[in-house]
Amino acid sequence: MTLTVTAEKETTRTYVDENNKIHWSETGERIGVFYAKESDAGVLRYATTADDYTVKDNGAAVFSLMADSEYAGYFWAFYPGMETSAGITLTEVPLVIPAQQTPTETSFDPQADLLISKYVVTAVDNTVNFSFHRVVAFAKMRLQGVAPGEKISSITLVAPGTKLAGSCTANLLNGSVNYAPADDSAAETLTLAMNGREASGEDLVWFSVMPADLSGKKLTVEVVTETNIYRKEIDFTNKTLKFEAARVSEFIISGLTPVKRDVYKLMTRTSELKFGDKIVIGRNNFSGETRLMSKNKFSTSLEPRWYASTDELVVVDESLQIMDLSSDTQIITLKEGYDRTTFSMETAEGYLNAGVNTEDELMMDVQSDVTKAASWTISCDGGIARIYSADKTTRALSGSSSTSYFNLTTSPGNVYIYYCSMGGSSAPLTALPTPTGLSATASGKTVTVAWNPVDGAASYDVTCGTEVKQGVLEATVEFEMAEYAVQYNVSVIANPADPETNTSSLAATTTVSTEADPNAGQVANTALFDFATMAASPEKPDSPDGVMTEDGCLMILTRGSWQSEGLGVFLGSGKTISIEGQNGKQITQIVMTPGTGKDIKIGSWSTDLYEGIYDESSYTWKQGEGPARYVEFETSAASTIARIEVTYE
Repeated sequence: MTLTVTAEKETTRTYVDENNKIHWSETGERIGVFYAKESDAGVLRYATTADDYTVKDNGAAVFSLMADSEYAGYFWAFYPGMETSAGITLTEVPLVIPAQQTPTETSFDPQADLLISKYVVTAVDNTVNFSFHRVVAFAKMRLQGVAPGEKISSITLVAPGTKLAGSCTANLLNGSVNYAPADDSAAETLTLAMNGREASGEDLVWFSVMPADLSGKKLTVEVVTETNIYRKEIDFTNKTLKFEAARVSEFIISGLTPVKRDVYKLMTRTSELKFGDKIVIGRNNFSGETRLMSKNKFSTSLEPRWYASTDELVVVDESLQIMDLSSDTQIITLKEGYDRTTFSMETAEGYLNAGVNTEDELMMDVQSDVTKAASWTISCDGGIARIYSADKTTRALSGSSSTSYFNLTTSPGNVYIYYCSMGGSSAPLTALPTPTGLSATASGKTVTVAWNPVDGAASYDVTCGTEVKQGVLEATVEFEMAEYAVQYNVSVIANPADPETNTSSLAATTTVSTEADPNAGQVANTALFDFATMAASPEKPDSPDGVMTEDGCLMILTRGSWQSEGLGVFLGSGKTISIEGQNGKQITQIVMTPGTGKDIKIGSWSTDLYEGIYDESSYTWKQGEGPARYVEFETSAASTIARIEVTYE
């Protein structure tokens, strides 16, 4: 027979399109369906469908399933379905939360949703209605600080020691999920492909994630745009962030600032190099013309060595994008040599080698094998060069007419340092003036730093405590600090507009203290709702809904009823009870006591702002980052509450 299966629109796996309509993700999606003749599933079959889905009433999805009438009586379902039944059973369905996702502008990645049916459903008139629930948790992350107009390429989240994605297994018989299967395919990194989404400075990003608790741990968020890399590490010590299945966790990543890049110079004219610059040395297969020649005591001719740099090796410049470095590349920092007209260099292995500043070429030996004698040749424009040994700085080893110098008497295991002084070298650079008029003021936890503009400065690097903002264009900037009543060190450095003329300034410094916590010192109050006593009283109200404390500071809202035995308030499965603060009162803790011989089963809770933490063993809710105006609890099974003790301020 042909069985038509209809998924109800309010409970199906859906996503929102650009027209705010709800759909299943793609034409040709698969739902995995197990069907059996008996409810105990002793004999069952697995079937899938690849039929086209059609959206009805902005939500319902309909497909056809070929099933033998002998077996089609009871059904279980999961998403996404699989083409064959190999490797899956009714009690162990493998599912994968992807470590790479592509969210839409208004929702999470439609392909990153996992669903299982809540219960066995029976076909009536060839129609089965599945009620799905989600396996994954959802995050609603708001990014603050990415420059408006920049195109976001990707977002990476790294949580050391926490599983953000990977495989899990679902048991369709009881609806449970094992988030830590034996294969241990944990992924601590989650990557979101943003496909060039244009940033607004206040960017909302959805994604799905493995249920996890980041409380007390760390999370690093890196945002890559076409022009910048933004990075922020968040420490959740004494803070709470939980990802719970089928629930949305909303959080803000503020203070995103560009990571300062190393700028590597393209080796063209070495007269443009300055102390502190980084140059890139790569293998000599970049082109037929090598820029590095060397000579050792076993050879009398110049030979190309393993390392070379050519005009084709473009790495990073202020006007260029980042390009990947080859794995066989060395980065060498230019250091001050014998005087301000010379360079020395240090390789990755730590050996100092000769450096020269010529008019058109830089040639040196960067051999890491110290058993070979070190020697080099230099090429200079016009033959003007003087070479000095580090231990004989007052006497030139080679005259001004020499274009090369070879030391063929070196011994393996020794390091020899030489300098080459060239004519026509550039004048020494001068530092920008230190910023003046530095001030730092605090309002709450917000620190405002201001200073006088510096002539010749293109931007400023500003530090407050451990927070750093680089490339600040104005002479003022704000920081949102983490703590009240804490003193922070503040510094400002001016960066030059013309790096060929000036270096960065020395730091101007001051200190600032954030204001005291306005909520500190508030008096905590305690109120008791004794439902057991109320339930036994003949003067009790008709319903516990609307019961208030005598001072009118707290009120109970509930669909529950008085327990007939006088044990308190009874709530059936799926019923709610709320404690609301009145007249500006904020709740910090709630402790519930079950009726005698009864239990309290809380399935979920919600608040107006800070979610807080609920301990099932002690029936206690405590505030998280802050207090709540109200807390609503929903039961997962029949519950009886004898008393509720509330702490508020």
